[in-house]
Amino acid sequence: MGGRAQEKLFSRGTSRNSVTVEEAATRFCYLARMNDSTPQDPRRELQSMLASRLALIVVESSEEARVLALVREVSLKVREGRGWGVFQWTVTEGLQRMDIDLGGPQRMLADPEQLLKHLKATPMPGIYVLLDFHPYLKEPVNVRLLKDIAQGYDHVARTVVLMSYEVTLPDELEHLAARLHLALPTNNERLMIITRVVREWNAAPSPYRTSPKCWPRNTSF
Repeated sequence: MGGRAQEKLFSRGTSRNSVTVEEAATRFCYLARMNDSTPQDPRRELQSMLASRLALIVVESSEEARVLALVREVSLKVREGRGWGVFQWTVTEGLQRMDIDLGGPQRMLADPEQLLKHLKATPMPGIYVLLDFHPYLKEPVNVRLLKDIAQGYDHVARTVVLMSYEVTLPDELEHLAARLHLALPTNNERLMIITRVVREWNAAPSPYRTSPKCWPRNTSF
């Protein structure tokens, strides 16, 4: 994030009656860490981003499950006492609450433009993870809506997380956003991945798993 972005980020957070002195100091410390080339723990970095009242966060990754788990874990620490909800969106399913079970997704919000209009109008503060939203950033209406949502953070604390394998932001949004860089999985994360795969493997009945005699022969790779 360049100088303009940092100036915008800090000035937005220190506007009158928008944040406390402690929150402004937290944001300043986050900006200082951004200039440090030392790799950051993604959990701590995301927690700092959310505590710094960032309205737009970009995560470029193909590890969708890992990113969702990270957001869910960190949100438990930062949303306490703030009334934030945690949501995820896909174009196939619509909008769904992640932190509590409210039933199925809101499929009427599967359309990208309708989703953003909903986020702009909702009084519900929270973290909204939009999965594979990158194709819809080419639409001027969507860009304007995201800009309105980001600039309205001081009225309703909504953080939009754009998660995809690649996200190219328009210039109108780049200065409002911060990018979360994921490091390689830690030992604990690797263990969790292996455990999940083994659990799914054991739960799925398969003749190839239960009986080596059923394995195909003369298989070349």
